[in-house]
Amino acid sequence: MNKSILELMANVKAVDLVYASLLILALLILYLTQKKKLLKHLNKWRKTKNQEEDFHALVYELKESVIELRKEVKDNREERERNRKHDREDSQRIRNEMYEVMRGQSEQIADLKEITLNIQKKNSETKRAEIKEKIERIYRECTPEQVCTAMQFESLKDLIDQYEKHGGDNSFVHSTVQKEMYKWKQVKEVRKVSRERDHEDSEC
Repeated sequence: MNKSILELMANVKAVDLVYASLLILALLILYLTQKKKLLKHLNKWRKTKNQEEDFHALVYELKESVIELRKEVKDNREERERNRKHDREDSQRIRNEMYEVMRGQSEQIADLKEITLNIQKKNSETKRAEIKEKIERIYRECTPEQVCTAMQFESLKDLIDQYEKHGGDNSFVHSTVQKEMYKWKQVKEVRKVSRERDHEDSEC
């Protein structure tokens, strides 16, 4: 190896060494004189490189931000869908509860109506019995002599009307009393009925 170096040096001319020395010297002088410019260009290159790195970093951050934003938008949309579904379920539940309450109220109203009708029916039955008893009493008073006062006749008509309004359909009241009462003789006073009856007895 040393032999090759010696042979190489032997082939190099003195002029070449001088040129090489001058070239090295020129480069040193150039470096020393242009050091500030070289440093300025180097700093500029570094700054540009840093800016490019910052730009790439910013692009990366923006990309990540866009991805995160899309994820948030998707999550918000899914959350809204869940909320709407939950609201629909709540609305349906509330409607069902309202329907249950309304059904319960309808049943209570129906029960109350039935109770009211039963009470009215019992009251009507009681009232009919009372009216029928009054009709029978007047009938017993008037039918033996086939004579009644005008007041008894009008009372009997009113009682029969009330009896019918309360659902009365007794055959005795309609077929017997109502038919016979129009055949009775009407007088002003009961005493007159008694006098007439006494007069008829004396004639006999």
